[in-house]
Amino acid sequence: MTFKALSILAISIFFIAGCSTSSTQVESSLVNELDNAPSWVKVQHTGRAINSIGTQKKESLSFTQQRDLAIKNAKENLASSLTLKLTNIFKIIENKNIDNVKYQKRVTQTIQSLVKQSVDNSKTIKLWQSNLETIYVLVSLDIKNLKDSLDVSIHRNFKDFPSINSNYSLALEQGKIDIALLK
Repeated sequence: MTFKALSILAISIFFIAGCSTSSTQVESSLVNELDNAPSWVKVQHTGRAINSIGTQKKESLSFTQQRDLAIKNAKENLASSLTLKLTNIFKIIENKNIDNVKYQKRVTQTIQSLVKQSVDNSKTIKLWQSNLETIYVLVSLDIKNLKDSLDVSIHRNFKDFPSINSNYSLALEQGKIDIALLK
């Protein structure tokens, strides 16, 4: 899968996720949904972590089922965000003078592996239930752990691409990796 295809996939996921949550008609009961919400529900938390929020309405679910689906949704959102961030990092360190097909294949495999590992290692930090019994969950991934995993993956998976390792080291020193992860 090429960078272009990965980018289109990531943008499509964000677009679909954004469209699936929007509604032109807001029920009057939903207007007060977030009145007593903690700040982490209303404001994107920043810092040395990548965070994602997942929600799940009550419907006919037990609390445990509802909570588990909210966590699953948060982790899916985290995976989408990580895929986009890692794709951008691999664009930064790309070298146009190498075998593009071989590189793209490795990039795809590395991103899939890092995303799975990172999502599996993410932590559920907070949970809140609204007055309408919608559950909100915050999952978090420490950036230092992600950077450590990325570093190991780059050196292991791209050892036969010295220019990629060199570009990665340079981007790391220049702070471009941190910037890409914090966006």
